[in-house]
Amino acid sequence: MTACALAAAINASGKELGRQLSGRPFVGMHQGGRKQGVFMRACAAAGKECLLLAAFDRDTTLGLVRLYFAEFRDAVGCVQKSVKAESQDSDLEADLNSSPDALFGPLN
Repeated sequence: MTACALAAAINASGKELGRQLSGRPFVGMHQGGRKQGVFMRACAAAGKECLLLAAFDRDTTLGLVRLYFAEFRDAVGCVQKSVKAESQDSDLEADLNSSPDALFGPLN
C-alpha cells in the first residue's frame, strides 16, 4: 500500500511540476539504479486513470518494460465502464479500514 501511495504522489506532483515548467504535464517516470530499476506510467482504464508501477532488475531492459506497459495499456484500455456504477457516496473511512481488516482482522 505504501508503494501505491508513493506512486500516486509522484504522479500527481510530476504532472503539476510539468504544467508549471512547460505547460504540459510530465508523463511517466523511470529511475535506473546499478542493480534495479523502477518504471511508472499512467493509462486510462474504464474512464479512470490507472498507474502501473514496475520494479525490475539488470536482466530486464527498459525497452522490454515499455513493451509490456504498452500491452498492459492496450488491455486495460479496452475495459469499459461497468454497467452497474459504484455508489458515489461510499464511506471513505470504511474503505480505508477494509484492507487492514482483511489482512489482520478487525480491531476489537
